[in-house]
Formats: sequence, C-alpha cells, structure tokens
Amino acid sequence: NRNPGVQYDAAEALGELGDPSSVGPLMAAFSGDRYSGVRWKAAEALARIGVPAIGPLVQALSHPDEDVRWMAAIALGEIGDPQAIGPLVRLLGDPDRFVQSRAAFALGELGPEAVGPLMAALREGDPGTREGAARALGLIADTRGIEPLLGALGDPEETVRDAALSALPMMGEEGIRALVRFLKGAGDSEAIIEAFHGLPDHRASETLRALLPGADEDSARIIRALLED
Repeated sequence: NRNPGVQYDAAEALGELGDPSSVGPLMAAFSGDRYSGVRWKAAEALARIGVPAIGPLVQALSHPDEDVRWMAAIALGEIGDPQAIGPLVRLLGDPDRFVQSRAAFALGELGPEAVGPLMAALREGDPGTREGAARALGLIADTRGIEPLLGALGDPEETVRDAALSALPMMGEEGIRALVRFLKGAGDSEAIIEAFHGLPDHRASETLRALLPGADEDSARIIRALLED
C-alpha cells in the first residue's frame, strides 16, 4: 500500500499474528522502506515472530544503511536466541558508533551466554569491538566479567578504558571492591580518581557507601573521592 499509515498497521498486525510466512514481506519493508516508523514497526514484528526471523535479521546486520543495522541488532536482542551472539559481537566493530552501542545493548539482553564471547572480544577485538564488549559486559553484570574488565583498565585506547570504568560498578559490590583495589594499587591514585569523574550512578553510590565502614584509611579516601565526583 502507498499509505505509510496502512503499512504501519499491517506490520503491527503481522507481528501480532506471528506467522513465519510473513518474515519475507516484513524484511522487505524493514530493509527497503524509507519511512522510519514503518521500518521500526517491521523490526518489532520480526522480533515478535522470533526464531524464524533470526537468519534474515543476521543478514541485515551487514546492510549499508546504519538504521537497518542497529534496528536488526535490537530485534535480535529482543528475540534472545544465542545463535545471534557471534554476529552481534562482530557488529561491535561497526564503523557507526550508534550501531556499536545498539549491538552492545542487544548483547546485554542476551545475558550470561554472551559473556564468554564478549570476554574474548575484549581481549582480541579492534578498539570499537573492545569498547562495545566492555559496555555489554557491564549491562549483563555477570561477575565473570570483572577480571577482564580490570585488565581493560590498562587498554591503550581511552574509550575502552572509559567503558571498563563504567562497567565495573554495574557488577555490584564485587565489581566495586575490585575497582577500589585497583585504585589502591595504582601508582597515581589521584589521577585515576580524576578519570572517574561522575562515575558512580545511584546503585554504585549505595554500594560505595556500604563499603566505607569497613574500609582502611586509603580505601576510605578513595571511596569518598569517588562519591564526591
């Protein structure tokens, strides 16, 4: 239909029906329609259809249009099937930073099964992939990611270091304890503290405050400095 409103409603209805035979037409609308609303509704419908849409959505991760790539990533994250992990990890190295961020978010949605591939990407990937892997590990908040993230604090790329700094507090008390130990062992703790400007979110701040009563003098100083930021 030439009317975008009708297209939008049709895509929504097909998602509600959930019939795998509609994957082809929905992919055509998703990858070819210039109206972002219709494209997004088609992506939502494909996510609702689920596993039958995974193959076409994975193919869409290499589409020349960055909007198609990031919407496909989000749809795959919503489906939540582990067969999308490898393609999404590769998407972390996308030249478009927003696509990278959406790939990291989608991997966060996939949960603990993505941790192993993400740890490998954090060690071996290009800078964009390493940064995205660090962010995704923070979103998953699996404590297996703590040691690799601590290692990433020494990454040569500032963006990767920043992503690791942001991810560690998301691991809860274990992550923040590891972070404080790192700060204590740093040669120039004042410079490291400065790098943490604005880091603690609400949850991290609560955990840091809980650590204060049992902290030694150096740790307490570091924790207070982080909270003041």
